[in-house]
Amino acid sequence: VTITDNKALTGGGVHMAGDATPNSTRTNIRNSVVYGNQATVGPDCFTGGLLSLASLDYNAFQTLEQCKVTGELAHNLVGQDPQVAPLADNGGFTRTQAIKKGSVAATLGRPGACQDHMGQSIQVDQRGFQRPAGDRCDIGAFEAEAKP
Repeated sequence: VTITDNKALTGGGVHMAGDATPNSTRTNIRNSVVYGNQATVGPDCFTGGLLSLASLDYNAFQTLEQCKVTGELAHNLVGQDPQVAPLADNGGFTRTQAIKKGSVAATLGRPGACQDHMGQSIQVDQRGFQRPAGDRCDIGAFEAEAKP
């Protein structure tokens, strides 16, 4: 997933509200870009007092201000610009935000296989292009150098 260029009062990219009861919904995130969002409170992510965003690793965040992230954290990037291009027609059925050449998000996804938040294999990016294009997936919804 790529979540960029959003604006809100609270939680510009990800906004989790509620309490941490036994029936609370858990939000998992893996191989995703959450960067360049704007908000007065929690620009990229807001989790409130008791909630947390469950990282399954290999994510790129601009900031974790007002965002509690738990789980697998070792390969998350924080504060490193993934160099996401503006929304454009990059092929496929929807407009996408490409990652630019030299991006820290390139080939830094989870080793072994591209997987979603449930551990299921992902064979294509948002455009429907083959994924991974190299040895590892790119972080986010766009696979650079991929072929249709």
